[in-house]
Amino acid sequence: MPFKIPSLEQLIFATKNINTTYKEAREEHAKQQYWFTKLLASQNLTRTANSSFVEAVGRSIYRYKGTYHNIDKRFKPEKKADLSESALAPEINLEQRKNDFLTNVLAGTCIYVLHKITSEYGKEEKAANSKLAETILKIFDIKKISDIPEKTRVDTLNDLHDYIEIMGQNSDLPLRWHEGFPDDTALMNDLFAIIKTMAPNAVQHTAQKESSTLTLN
Repeated sequence: MPFKIPSLEQLIFATKNINTTYKEAREEHAKQQYWFTKLLASQNLTRTANSSFVEAVGRSIYRYKGTYHNIDKRFKPEKKADLSESALAPEINLEQRKNDFLTNVLAGTCIYVLHKITSEYGKEEKAANSKLAETILKIFDIKKISDIPEKTRVDTLNDLHDYIEIMGQNSDLPLRWHEGFPDDTALMNDLFAIIKTMAPNAVQHTAQKESSTLTLN
């Protein structure tokens, strides 16, 4: 069965409380494997930072969807005097294109975390032992990260990279996406490093050329 990214609504529902879902699964696992308490405690710091990252992106999309002025500019053509049906077609498609972009962003956030966990475990078959990875894999109804086509992974990670860049342009919105990184640039560089493993000829870009200052209502 071909891989399909869930709808934006499904992704938001699955991720906006992922910290709680993961914590419950982790605590149950810890009870069953109590002799690994110290190991689990060290892993929890990284896992919690990753699950918080997924939740932060999910909640930001849930809260601000529809008011991303900069994201609108990414897709919306300049207004013209021509009001013919053909001229209005891009306007009609704006919401769907924006929806597709935000869907990719949230999917890319989950995929990024799967990449990090898989890298830590060394083998993707073992990554499912992570309760956070298991939680994310269930969202996509897959067994391992390679069940997601490589092109889909690259495309969604690129959109996540752009989203962080766009959001970071608003100086009045001090966002700390991921506790594992000192700033957005470090996080975006880490994202791009993963993209390069799948697309060696990729060139890191920014969304700034398509966006100005983000305004949130």
